[in-house]
Amino acid sequence: QGGTVARTRCYAAEGRLAFAPVTDWLRADAFRASVPKLDALWRAEVARLLPELLTASPSLPAPEPLTESWQRRRFFEALARAVLTAPPPILLLIDDLQWCDRDTLEWLRYLLRFDPKPSLLLLGTVRIDEVGADHPLRTLLLNLHRTEQVTEIPLGPLDASETTTLAEHVADGALDARQAAHLYRETEGNPLFVVESVRAGQMATGAEAAEAAEAPSASVPRPSPSEALPPKVHAVLTARLAQCSPPAREVAHLAAIAGQAFTSTLLAEASELDEDQLMQGLDELWQRRIVREHGPEAYDFSHDKLREVAYAEVSPMKRRRLHRRLAGVLETTHAGDTDAVSSRLAAHYEQAGLPDRAIAYYQQAALVAQRITAHEEAITLLNRALSLLETLPEGPPRAVHECAVLADLGPSLFAARGYAADEAGRAYSRAYALRDHEDDPRQVFSIILGLCAHHMVRAELRKAYALCEQLLLLGHEHEDPALLVPAHFETGVSLGHLGELAPARMHLEEALAHYAPGHQEDFRTLLIGSDPGVFSLSYLPHILWHLGYPDEALRRSQEALALADELAHPFSRAIALSYRTMLHQFRREPEAVLAHAETTLALCAEYGFPYYLAWSTILRGWAVYMLGQHEDGRALMREGLAGLHATGARLRASYYLGLLAETCDGVDRADEGLTLLDEAQATALRHDECWQMAELHRIRGTLLRKDAGAAEASFRQALDVARQQQAQSLALRAAVSLAQLWHQQGRRDEASTLLKHHYDAFTEGFDTPDLKAAAALLEHLA
Repeated sequence: QGGTVARTRCYAAEGRLAFAPVTDWLRADAFRASVPKLDALWRAEVARLLPELLTASPSLPAPEPLTESWQRRRFFEALARAVLTAPPPILLLIDDLQWCDRDTLEWLRYLLRFDPKPSLLLLGTVRIDEVGADHPLRTLLLNLHRTEQVTEIPLGPLDASETTTLAEHVADGALDARQAAHLYRETEGNPLFVVESVRAGQMATGAEAAEAAEAPSASVPRPSPSEALPPKVHAVLTARLAQCSPPAREVAHLAAIAGQAFTSTLLAEASELDEDQLMQGLDELWQRRIVREHGPEAYDFSHDKLREVAYAEVSPMKRRRLHRRLAGVLETTHAGDTDAVSSRLAAHYEQAGLPDRAIAYYQQAALVAQRITAHEEAITLLNRALSLLETLPEGPPRAVHECAVLADLGPSLFAARGYAADEAGRAYSRAYALRDHEDDPRQVFSIILGLCAHHMVRAELRKAYALCEQLLLLGHEHEDPALLVPAHFETGVSLGHLGELAPARMHLEEALAHYAPGHQEDFRTLLIGSDPGVFSLSYLPHILWHLGYPDEALRRSQEALALADELAHPFSRAIALSYRTMLHQFRREPEAVLAHAETTLALCAEYGFPYYLAWSTILRGWAVYMLGQHEDGRALMREGLAGLHATGARLRASYYLGLLAETCDGVDRADEGLTLLDEAQATALRHDECWQMAELHRIRGTLLRKDAGAAEASFRQALDVARQQQAQSLALRAAVSLAQLWHQQGRRDEASTLLKHHYDAFTEGFDTPDLKAAAALLEHLA
């Protein structure tokens, strides 16, 4: 009818890369004219799947590796534009969705949301009984039902009349009543069984089926029935293949080993048959409708169950030989660029009994998947490599391979499961134990850095700091800025959370001194997506504010935002905005907190940064509360805390609990606030996260103000901790609270002396709420 039509199918066999169905669609004739018309920005993204676009347009920039989650959205948008640029209406067909990869299913959901009114129909087939409860297709269908974008058409067995109609269509002739009744009784209306029974000539009494099933094969032993097929169906399919000549069966066996669509050239290179025998065998399979054309010079089995039965007929020894031959052919034909077939090569070499070569190709395939943020696919491939490693003898060679595989696995686990995930911790811990077998210092550094990041986010700060010392040692040993910057940054962050503010400042400034924008790619690879210049400029203001430099903190925070904008890097901008929002909370500026939190939330929602989304939700709730909407504010804070907990992160937990406890004062919930503070302080002590301990003591004193003695004790504790940490801003805040209490008790001179001592320690920030409050109280006391 003149529409744009493209079709693809999924395969049960291993060896297809993520987004393979999308690649098939975009390479179809229907899209050949429309894809090249995309803007260069989008064509460069599509070139991740269609590298031939780069050959056709040499001026097109090669796409950068997709190292960060936010880039995935742009990649998804490019693929959607590539599809929807074609002339409407557009029909996309995909067969056997039960074997579709997770990344393609995620993109299909994106495609169906991208344009609310496209002239697009996606038609898929699926064996729903092969889709488990945790299959990603279940999630896709659930979401599509919610938006009323899907119609499911259950296909039950055919009735007697329909069975006869189908059989007559396949046989191209009429069936008599006896044949029709027998066929329906034997097939029970299973369409595959009906078609194959007719093609096998088993409509009358079924005797032919029995004879064919029992007929000895000249070249292969009889297979055992497939567990996935009813015995009757298996017998019919076996009979169909048994009717073929020996060369045709030989071709069918080789094609089944290939595992997916195949070309005659591939079979010719891998087969032991001569050219005439091969062509005759392939032609016979086509004539018998066992295989069908699948694009120019390509073929595929007419049904995957025929492939399954053909594969089962091959003896184990012969299977290994054919897998090895096919792998060799693929290596030769794709010499110099095996990325596109790396997953197939890995599967073939595994089945060929060559684990060393399979492991190397599984690693290569995983890196290909990581470049298009198919992290779940990468995790599957690398776990397969680890399983194969267990079959090798223990010793240094195995340890070298295992360390390399685990180092590749860590970033994908961080991206897919989160920094705090137990699985990520186990992978990095094992890689760390094997690090002495790795010669590349950057690889060793990345392993230590990954384990450090895992412990940091879980608030296991002593463990993180111990690893920071090793990072610094490596950085200084090699005098490599790409190592020194993240080493000093991680050390500064660790010390900051431990409450050692002055050393933290020194390390963060040292990180910035070694930072050079030209090393961004190295930095982001090591830091798993973030730019250390932006990160250091974002975290340093928090240290500066605590040390008593609120104006300098604001200036440095602005530098972080400017650098993130210059880099055009959404994740770095999310970091800069999140830390800027928190800085305004430190400064007690709820209007600024609200404005920056809303900007951050929009960015995090757009690009999918759940950690900073939860963080900003908490701070937005605090601002809403401080601006008078008490219940709404507290509800937002609890929502953010739940979201943060879901990520597995524990860092700053005591700070967030302290913010929520502080809101209990204004709504007269002192007991609830004290319970929250107990939890906050216990959490801080358990993790040695002491940077907010002074503020927690001060908030406790505020909630205990009806008991003057207990309140004074808490304020004094706050002062002592702040002084020990050189946290001038927290010391001033505690001094204001204690001075107010003493003033109420008539101890004006003590209050004035205490407050003046801490106020005079400041050289800037006199227009901030804390210093203005201190100045007003001093004037009142005078």
